[in-house]
Amino acid sequence: MREARIRRLAVIDEQHALVRLISLTDAAFRPRARRDSRGNMKTAELDVRDHLNGLEREWVIGRLISRGGVRGALYQGDDAHRLVVEYDADQVSPSDLLDFLYTCGLQAESVPLKL
Repeated sequence: MREARIRRLAVIDEQHALVRLISLTDAAFRPRARRDSRGNMKTAELDVRDHLNGLEREWVIGRLISRGGVRGALYQGDDAHRLVVEYDADQVSPSDLLDFLYTCGLQAESVPLKL
């Protein structure tokens, strides 16, 4: 009986986390107009601490690109925790990207550039 209750709570918690992830982003998401020019494009590497499945990763990338100022994003590596984002530095900063991921319910940190 106790094990069944624990399993049910784990499923509810997982569903709640996904619903929370979607609702937090929907509340904070406001699309911005895109600029036609190439702009001051830079690349940021972010380490996403949360483990996301394929659909969740695609959803995060779609939200990033839709927010404006982000040209593209992709997950790299075998563990799929490294998110590489190409962004317009005139519109977005790396801290803006981290804040946006936080509003999506994700914990992430910037990866220092290797010189």
